[in-house]
Amino acid sequence: MKNVPVSFGTCRLKEALQASLILAALGLAPLSALARDAYEEPPHWVFNDRCVPYELTDEFMLANGVDPDKIISTFVLDGEKTDPDDPTDVSGTGNNSSVSPWKEDLDEFGEPIPCDEFHTHRRRTRYEGCHFYDGTPCYFMTTGQLDQDSFTRDAAGRRAFEIAEHFVFYEFTQQFQQSGPVLPDWPGGYTPAPIFTDPYCCGFATGSQTKLMNASGAYWQDDPIGLWKDGLVNFTVKARDCLMDFVDEDCVFMHDMTAANGTASQQLGFPLVYTGVELFELSDRDLISIRYRAGGDGAIGVQESARYIMCPIHQDPTSVDLSPGNDVIQGYPMHFEWQPPSLFKVVKVGARGSDTIPFDNLFGPAPPPGNGPFAEQLIEDNFHCLQRTGDWCP
Repeated sequence: MKNVPVSFGTCRLKEALQASLILAALGLAPLSALARDAYEEPPHWVFNDRCVPYELTDEFMLANGVDPDKIISTFVLDGEKTDPDDPTDVSGTGNNSSVSPWKEDLDEFGEPIPCDEFHTHRRRTRYEGCHFYDGTPCYFMTTGQLDQDSFTRDAAGRRAFEIAEHFVFYEFTQQFQQSGPVLPDWPGGYTPAPIFTDPYCCGFATGSQTKLMNASGAYWQDDPIGLWKDGLVNFTVKARDCLMDFVDEDCVFMHDMTAANGTASQQLGFPLVYTGVELFELSDRDLISIRYRAGGDGAIGVQESARYIMCPIHQDPTSVDLSPGNDVIQGYPMHFEWQPPSLFKVVKVGARGSDTIPFDNLFGPAPPPGNGPFAEQLIEDNFHCLQRTGDWCP
């Protein structure tokens, strides 16, 4: 299955109706031909792989239809305290209570050094891994989350909304299923998921593997802010019943995928999913469900917030030149975080490298065991090669 470049004039009827309903709820009418003709294009966008970790300027976000003041969980707390020569100093790298670890690029006089005309001098220091639809590894940064109220009430906002609805990344969430009776007087009892691992709650989800992201070709020009709709994937009751069924055709398909790809410790028996073809085949066989949050008007902690996420993604993470200012995957304290997440410390390795030393794998081994040419471990291995050498692992 190949990635399909975004096309805003060819929505199917159902998708168009859904988009119109959401726009109506926002008080935004769909664009008329006249409005489109009158629409002033945002500044010409030139994608720069090195700027993926950096914060977009407020002016550029507004010009592209997103209100920067309504972004959830953006750059927060202090990102300036990391001592690159002290491997025990983990402040600013994701272990100082910040959900958004970042640093500032400053010159010798303390003046900011923006990455380019579209970005500021502030950059994330935590990468996550993903698979493109063809299974190849990819790397992205999370720079914020947002709901429908974050789009500006003009033509640019309507375009941003359409972009966010089009691009979807798929996150396999923790599988919390009903258990047997907890006590004799609780015949229908079960062990509920803690709130921070509820896949439908409070703006985030605890993933069980790397994400699947549909990005190719036109994505890097059509989606300058890195907007995605969050697709939350769960295995269905049918898939659970398949764990003990080795005869049904769909169950055999799932078992074959598990044998080929491996499984995660908190999803025992269910396959790791590495490609778009695998994802949609599981969906067609009713072995997974895909859910999208409805949105919570930007309120933090609301059950259905946030519907969208800002995740700029690398097109080519290799570096010909590893000198400061030219390296695409920058050196320590830039680091890689797995799914499922762990409590860990980030340490410097060699001149440029980083490593994460886990204190506790809260949700099982991370990265999860995997098999085949797209195995989870290969994504982490390749990140370290890219960071230390500028190229993929041999």
